[in-house]
Amino acid sequence: MKHSYYSLPLRLGKVIRKKELARCSLEDSISDHIHLMITSHFNENKHDDKFGNSIWENEFGNISENHTIREEINRSVLRCINRYEPRLEQVRVNIRWLQEETGGGSIKRLSKRLDITITGTITVNRKPFSHEEQCYIAPMSYK
Repeated sequence: MKHSYYSLPLRLGKVIRKKELARCSLEDSISDHIHLMITSHFNENKHDDKFGNSIWENEFGNISENHTIREEINRSVLRCINRYEPRLEQVRVNIRWLQEETGGGSIKRLSKRLDITITGTITVNRKPFSHEEQCYIAPMSYK
């Protein structure tokens, strides 16, 4: 392997105990980084207030009916990936909003689910890349 990449989350306790950190492939490293970008909101990173995206700045009550908000979120995610993930090129972002029933037993809730698909080309080897992410909004969780 030409480059070595660390898996997220980093287990810094291992560093203190002078143990080896888990490593991953280039594709997994890119996917981990994209997950971090998607789950970060602006101003969360104290060293770079532009890291993140606008997903977490919107009211989600009527988002599935609001094309303008969906397009802004799409552009925001694309901008973030283009700015902070130089290992990808020709990046495309596809966002779909779904309403899904969650909960178990007699308690059921309707949740908004955000399906994000990122595709592109890995710069160093010209291989196609694809990453899918699912977020349940309010309360936020990941699958």
